[in-house]
Amino acid sequence: MSPTGILGYLEWNFGFHDNDAAGWLITASYLVTAVLCFAAGRAAAHRAGGAARSRYDRDAEASCEEVRRRITDRVQVFWYILAVVLVLLGVNKQLNLQSLLTVVGRNVAKAGGWYARRREVQEDFLIGLAVAGAATLAFFGWLIRRAFLRQVFALAGVLTLVCFVVLRAASIEHVDQMLGLDMGGVQVHFLLEFGGILIIAMTAAVNIARRKSS
Repeated sequence: MSPTGILGYLEWNFGFHDNDAAGWLITASYLVTAVLCFAAGRAAAHRAGGAARSRYDRDAEASCEEVRRRITDRVQVFWYILAVVLVLLGVNKQLNLQSLLTVVGRNVAKAGGWYARRREVQEDFLIGLAVAGAATLAFFGWLIRRAFLRQVFALAGVLTLVCFVVLRAASIEHVDQMLGLDMGGVQVHFLLEFGGILIIAMTAAVNIARRKSS
């Protein structure tokens, strides 16, 4: 297919697609939380350095220092990866790239003659998305397994966001109705997405505060 033909499929405009107060609040929350995650990764490195010096002063065993450093390195990786993921989600909040993917997929299905079987493809896609989300959680859990209790709330926030992404991607009528429910003027999908971000932000802030108190 030529580039011109591909562009013909794109019934989508580049720009801000969630251009209201709630949308921009979520976008800003993603980006601010990403900064906090990066700072939490830096804080982990600082605590490792301080712990190493105190152990040296007390003539602690070198093996303990090495174990501690390995744990710290993994926690750093966890926070840095999470920061990148949140930046991407924040950018996508406005660009709404999943809508572009939906439009392209629908037009390709029509051109390929398998549009009538689109439900099966959608189900396979959702299963793949759910598996990818579960794999991401498992990877994060493995990464921070030796510091799990300290970072478990961040993992809970990631789980909340994964659930939100999968439910939004489902585009099933009763799911959309549930997410659009109004609870005291606030929709469920806003609470779910913002709640996940807030949990991660609070956990990152606690990790940063622990650096200042060490």
